[in-house]
Amino acid sequence: MTNLKIKTSDNFNSTPRIAQVEISTSCNASCIYCPRMILRNEWISRFMDLKLYRQVIRELLGIKSIGYVHLQGWGEPLLHPNLMDIINEVQGKVDFGLTTNGLLLNEHYVNKLISSGINVIAITFAGATPSTHNAIRIGCDFNTLIKNLRELVKVKERLRSNTRVIASYIALSMNIHELPDFVELCHKLGIEEVIINNLSYILSRDMLMWKAFTDLMEQEPKVFKRIVSIALGKAKELGIKVFTYSLSCWELTECPERPTESVFINVNGDVSPCVFLNLPVRDSDIPRCFMGKCFKVRKTVFGNIGSSNIMSIWNNEDYKEFRLKFIKRRFQGFTEEYNINSTLPSQCITCYRLYGV
Repeated sequence: MTNLKIKTSDNFNSTPRIAQVEISTSCNASCIYCPRMILRNEWISRFMDLKLYRQVIRELLGIKSIGYVHLQGWGEPLLHPNLMDIINEVQGKVDFGLTTNGLLLNEHYVNKLISSGINVIAITFAGATPSTHNAIRIGCDFNTLIKNLRELVKVKERLRSNTRVIASYIALSMNIHELPDFVELCHKLGIEEVIINNLSYILSRDMLMWKAFTDLMEQEPKVFKRIVSIALGKAKELGIKVFTYSLSCWELTECPERPTESVFINVNGDVSPCVFLNLPVRDSDIPRCFMGKCFKVRKTVFGNIGSSNIMSIWNNEDYKEFRLKFIKRRFQGFTEEYNINSTLPSQCITCYRLYGV
């Protein structure tokens, strides 16, 4: 296949280190940018079957290199009717966490989650004020979220837990101006870690105006970058750790989803490289907009654990070839002979995640 010497430590013939397990595609919010809302007529809302989940976790735990399992995909994980059974399968066996809209982080769930030893709880925001947040994350009441977060931090401190509580901010053209205030809000709430995410998955032309980042070869968004700089300065002053993605596209060797060492298992047991390549819709093609153009790409599924185990799927020829293209880039770099169309999986070329935003 190649004359490159690929070591097993580079994860070509080795094993995944990170797993994302989609336990729900249902949600109790209606965020304006969410694929679930935009593709509502095609969306399949369901929960992962507990028997299937147990099989997934049993296989993942058998892969000794797996160090972290994230229990979330395109839905709200706290809605799963068997959530505590799901957590019981992983607690004390592997590091794990989830991302939530925070609506169900009431005293009942907070105590159970923190007591389980969960490593990461990430809560998503879209504003530093009720009016901004509620207009974007419809149905996810800002004041309820703040109340629940206060309870979460209080329980974390009472139990002397090491759980990382992360506030995730989705930066859009209409809310990025509130970033400095959001950092200050997090400080008041006792949150010490913030991630600033971009609207990196765009599904319709209407969404193009919502993105805060610029496309390839476009002038950098100076006003937006200045706002982020102010927010970062405030975070440093307040002692808050902040991670932010770029507001300008710049091609990476491998996208932040880390497909050479991560695996995504959807609610039906389908195995894919990442969550962006397998939306829970009826059609086998999924919409995507990139560089001002909108089109469809084929879902990328390399197998289903109902008919094969995870490692057999990970090691099938098509999946290995997919990962090898990223691994070759890591070794070769961007040379004069470099051609993006031949050195990347075709479905990744038009994904904004590859360009660091």
